[in-house]
Amino acid sequence: MSGMSAVVILLLLSFNTYSQARERSMLAQTFTEEEVNQQMEETTILFEEAQEEIQENLDTIIEEQQQEETSDTFEEQEEIVRDFFEETEEEIDEQRNLIERMSAGIFLGATSIIVLIGLYLLAGIIVNVVMLMDCLKRDFKDRTMWIIILVVGTLLGFGAIPGILYYFLVKKKLETEEKEVKEEKKE
Repeated sequence: MSGMSAVVILLLLSFNTYSQARERSMLAQTFTEEEVNQQMEETTILFEEAQEEIQENLDTIIEEQQQEETSDTFEEQEEIVRDFFEETEEEIDEQRNLIERMSAGIFLGATSIIVLIGLYLLAGIIVNVVMLMDCLKRDFKDRTMWIIILVVGTLLGFGAIPGILYYFLVKKKLETEEKEVKEEKKE
């Protein structure tokens, strides 16, 4: 029984280590708050540069219009400039909102993937432990090989694959043989 406890403890330790490594690798692929803030700062800098360039262009246009003595008044020109800057600020707000929504979506997607991987690994460990217990109860030709496959497969994170293989390749076959033997004894 102590050998079984050791196997279970080894399985749990390997799952914990494996899931932490997976979580770190998944989190490394998502945008951090620092990256989002850096992107926001870059956008703000670009906006300020665009404002300066626009102001320079507007100054040039205003000078040209004054030289041509157009009929536009100063109030009309000021209104045009205000409208332009209001549109630019709205575009920046839209970009900020888009970045925030994308960041939230990426975070939720990454979290969902991590949870699904964790559930898959947990289900794999459960299946492998159940099949390992069945393997330890039975006496058949390749028993040692299947014990190794189930333990190593679980430790390496193959999920339920070793347990499913054992079920279909060994357990079902042995159960069928056991039923046939029981039927022969009854007859």
